[in-house]
Amino acid sequence: MTQQEEVRAQLAEVRTTLTQEQRERQTSEDQMRDVREQAEAKTADAEEREKRLQSALDGLQAERAKLEKQVASEKAKSEETLATLGGEMSDCTSKKIGADERAVEFEKQWVAESKLRKELHNQLEEMVGNLRVYCRVRPASKTELEGQMAVDVKGADTIVVTDHENDRVDAKKFTFTQVYQPDATQEQVFKDCESLMTSVLDGFNVCIFAYGQSGTGKTFTMDGNDEMPGLVPRAMSRIFEDVANRKTNYQHDCFISMIEIYNETIRDLLRDPKADASKVKFDIMRDNLVGMYVKDRTSEQCHTASHARTLIKSGNVNRKTSSTGLNDQSSRSHMIVTLTVRSRNIKAGDQYVGKLSLVDLAGSERLAKSQTTGQAQKETMAINKSLSALGTVIGALAQGEKHVPYRDSKLTYLLQDSLGGNSKTLMFVNCGPAQANYPETINSLNFASRAKSVALGKATKNREADEPAEGKTGKASTAMAAANKLGNDGGDAAKASARGEGGEKKKVLGAKKR
Repeated sequence: MTQQEEVRAQLAEVRTTLTQEQRERQTSEDQMRDVREQAEAKTADAEEREKRLQSALDGLQAERAKLEKQVASEKAKSEETLATLGGEMSDCTSKKIGADERAVEFEKQWVAESKLRKELHNQLEEMVGNLRVYCRVRPASKTELEGQMAVDVKGADTIVVTDHENDRVDAKKFTFTQVYQPDATQEQVFKDCESLMTSVLDGFNVCIFAYGQSGTGKTFTMDGNDEMPGLVPRAMSRIFEDVANRKTNYQHDCFISMIEIYNETIRDLLRDPKADASKVKFDIMRDNLVGMYVKDRTSEQCHTASHARTLIKSGNVNRKTSSTGLNDQSSRSHMIVTLTVRSRNIKAGDQYVGKLSLVDLAGSERLAKSQTTGQAQKETMAINKSLSALGTVIGALAQGEKHVPYRDSKLTYLLQDSLGGNSKTLMFVNCGPAQANYPETINSLNFASRAKSVALGKATKNREADEPAEGKTGKASTAMAAANKLGNDGGDAAKASARGEGGEKKKVLGAKKR
């Protein structure tokens, strides 16, 4: 090949390479142009977005400025309101403190007025001699708490009973001398009866009895238990405490007896259960000095409260009780604890005889609820019969009827002097709070309302005749003469009294009416 051809070949090769490079350059330029266009488009979009965001930001800043202005305005208003409220609150606090102080003062005045009213009421009852009635509501049991309560205690003397199962029956309100809340303590209950204990030492007859449906707390009110003693043991403690305090000027002889009326039969609870009592009639007698008493019942002389409580505990062991559908340990009899006290003024020589009768009545029962059968059913019928007789007597006394059927039952005959004679008498009506007991509660409270209207007349002291001179026969109290037989074979005074010498002829329950 010639040199010229080689040069041509090289030129052709160079031309091809140049063409290729031009194509590649064109391609690169095209790509760069595309990239530039894309970049310009993105830049334009970015600028557009920036404008929109800036516009939005400007709007937000304007809104923020507006809100900040509003917040500042509201803050100023709030601070002004808070300042105003602070002043008003301070003023209200001052007024509240003043109102609280006035409320405390009004409460003190109300308590003082209530106390004065109660004292005046008691003085009026003392003068008029009305039978005083206290109402005590038993705390609800766990089972009863699951239902509605029919009883609501309003204040210290009012109780309201509502039948939640019958909207057509209006709530009934009862007012008594004293009404105790379910949480009232034994101490509170006794405190309102305490003054009566001194009356016994002063020569008055005092009777306290508990009435109500079975299972409403009558025995708890009267006897209580070791941890929470009731009226009976507290009465013994108080009386013998007063006896000890008065021993410088007075001589006291105290005798205690304890009976129950079971199925219209009198049982001596202090008599040895093994002793033969078949020939003892336990007639109910009337004594000029201390009223009604049971002939031939055991009468133990006591010198201390502990001795009296021991005797009462032994008597309680002999009392008839059983389990019923209303009460696990239901009293099946009426129990009467009697403390007879002869008080002699050592300096003046005056002698008085007081009698304290503490009565735990058996509870009224509906056979459908008590679910008693056999002997227990007979007991229920006897209990309801005697309580019905008591209701008849209370009704006759409340109506002022000339004839009062005391002899319809041994209970009413034995309580004759307490219900319509010379006695300071206090009745506790016990009731359950639950709706299930609504009928019985209403019956008990209606009975108590009739009882509180019974006018006994002002009680007088039982003054015993001066001791006769040597060789002369004096008039002895039958009850005290019988008590004086303790520790001997039966003194002349007791025998004379039992025969009725020097006194009126004694009347026996069941004797022919004149």
